[in-house]
Amino acid sequence: MPRLSLLQHPVLYYKNKYYHHKLKHGKAPDGLSVMDIHGVQFPCDLALGKMTRSMYFGAYDIEIRRIIEKNLRPGDVFVDVGANVGYFSAVGASRVGTSGQVHCFEPVPWLFSYLEQFRALNPNYSISVNQAALGDKEDKTIIYQSENTGGHSLLSGYFLSGQPETTHEIAVHRLDTYLEQKSIDRVALIKIDTEGYEFPVLLGLTGFLKKSKGRLPILVIEISHRAFSLTHHTIAEFETFMKDFRYTAYEICGCHKADLYRAQDQNLVFIPEK
Repeated sequence: MPRLSLLQHPVLYYKNKYYHHKLKHGKAPDGLSVMDIHGVQFPCDLALGKMTRSMYFGAYDIEIRRIIEKNLRPGDVFVDVGANVGYFSAVGASRVGTSGQVHCFEPVPWLFSYLEQFRALNPNYSISVNQAALGDKEDKTIIYQSENTGGHSLLSGYFLSGQPETTHEIAVHRLDTYLEQKSIDRVALIKIDTEGYEFPVLLGLTGFLKKSKGRLPILVIEISHRAFSLTHHTIAEFETFMKDFRYTAYEICGCHKADLYRAQDQNLVFIPEK
């Protein structure tokens, strides 16, 4: 993801340099290591490679971690869509505490097993793990698994190079239906990273957003222009959707407004107007 936002935020810029220095020169154990993230236990499997090594040294997407830590409070509800191995779910749990809730969604079976380990390591926390994808309708579909640990998509043709190694049949649910079934009427923050399927996930949240005006969640969303045509939508439709619910897009540092038409394969934070 482009690092322009880091250059615009001096604290993040120097933190990023510090953690990447640790990543480059630090020594890490082999295999599975249980990390402590402010009291939350996170099973970090360093055998998975660069991504989890970056997590171990605190260098993984520090902008997203900062947004989560800044905006969650004890007792809040955090939803992690495309949770992968559960790193941001663990960061969220460390902020909402034992009085809050974390709801994780990850459809890829072998990644979901790490979420189950994460939940088992933290029995005093309210952590719900769901082996399912989210979208705009209840369905079953195929997910395409790439060589990249963090890159698995419901969109055929999304990956720019190489072919997916494996496909899995998975369940797809609507997030607004899930929240209604769980009797959740307020969510503080939702992180959506679904390799191009972010807008259908949002469309499946419409019912909840309509009921929650005045108490809308902060959204952290990965934006990929090439995905819109694959989902038969446009960036203009996405922009209209966000404006209808009075969301403003910011660079992931949270300090500067973002231009949706210039954002490409990067995370943005959407903050509801008061």
